[in-house]
Amino acid sequence: MDWRKVISFNFQGLFGGVTEDDITEGPAAPTFSTRWKWFSIIERLAGGDITKFETVYKVSYISALNTLSYWKERDDYQVRLQKRQEMMKSHK
Repeated sequence: MDWRKVISFNFQGLFGGVTEDDITEGPAAPTFSTRWKWFSIIERLAGGDITKFETVYKVSYISALNTLSYWKERDDYQVRLQKRQEMMKSHK
């Protein structure tokens, strides 16, 4: 199997495409160039600190993808929890 397909499958939470929450309509919908995807991964792992980029480059890609997958799932959970709490407050 092609290694890109294996990575895309195993880390589909990161590379799964657009979710329903990400969809915006209209001609003024904001977009960001796809050429920055890998750079944004390095930047996120370095915590935005350019002096740590070299350290990030030395991390195995599996460790990096596992970390990013964890962060994404954790962040998604926190967003869902916040939405639920807001909904419960509005229905009191």
